[in-house]
Amino acid sequence: MKPNEIRAHMLLKNVRSSDVAKKIGVSDAAVSMVIGGTAVSARISAEIARIIGKPVSEIWPERAA
Repeated sequence: MKPNEIRAHMLLKNVRSSDVAKKIGVSDAAVSMVIGGTAVSARISAEIARIIGKPVSEIWPERAA
């Protein structure tokens, strides 16, 4: 998925990147970097996937290899 698609799915669930950051104890910048694809974090990716109801491999298929 593209970053804007991930953010749109999160907004449909009424969740912002800052909400994810606060819940799992990381910076908002870290969450934004994972969404944007400039950083990889299994913990952040898993939380985003849980929120939007899709597997990590569907959101970031390039990481599944």
